[in-house]
Amino acid sequence: MCAYKTRVRCETARQLIIMADMLAADLSYSADDSRSIIRRLACEKALARLTFLKDMDIENINISTGLEPADDERVNLLFKTLGGTDTASMLRMIESFKECMEESLEAYRSRSASHSRLYAALGVLGGLAVSAVLI
Repeated sequence: MCAYKTRVRCETARQLIIMADMLAADLSYSADDSRSIIRRLACEKALARLTFLKDMDIENINISTGLEPADDERVNLLFKTLGGTDTASMLRMIESFKECMEESLEAYRSRSASHSRLYAALGVLGGLAVSAVLI
């Protein structure tokens, strides 16, 4: 279960990075308001794991992504400040968010790799124990 949860976290972090790229592109080239941009992101198939986009209340943002609490705080802060400042500041904020999520993704990936090695070792050890009992 833990290995699966870590893989899910990796995918969620990866999709948050994609979302940040799309958000930056929309803010750079579009004159749409925040709600329109979020609605457009919610329809993206590449962001399927980010279900909070579909039913997010802009007025009361409390997003839970399934990641670590610090990552959830970053996501909440990003959306709370969305549309509250000029475009250049928002783009800097999105870039900062993206860098933090890339660091988190790397941490999740290294955790996933160490867990998969552990489970492989336990599987081999279990197989040896069963064959020793049968002999």
